[in-house]
Amino acid sequence: ASMTCPSMASSPDGIRLYEDDQGGLFASIVIANDVANLHRYVEDCGPPLFGEPAGCENDYFFMATVNGSTDTLRILAEIYQYDRCQKEPLRSRLERQNIRLLNLACANAQFRTAEYLMN
Repeated sequence: ASMTCPSMASSPDGIRLYEDDQGGLFASIVIANDVANLHRYVEDCGPPLFGEPAGCENDYFFMATVNGSTDTLRILAEIYQYDRCQKEPLRSRLERQNIRLLNLACANAQFRTAEYLMN
């Protein structure tokens, strides 16, 4: 899922960060469980595009889960839920893509994330 965002100020010292064609900046924010920059990114660039990723490992929900990024996973789910462009529930989308978040969290010893997913 690629996003178009010219740049965003991310660091406290004002260093400008730029998004690449593959959404690498957004992916890095998700993996780092960086809630502040996730909110800043969405505010500056709009919500992420939840298109069909080339592979499971490129899916933002997958990335957040295997890395134990529980806070960004929660926010991504909220963004997805309120995104009117989404035509199917998140659970259905993930099942269709054969992405089982609870299984991934447990297999990667991400117990806090697994606990979040069970609630």
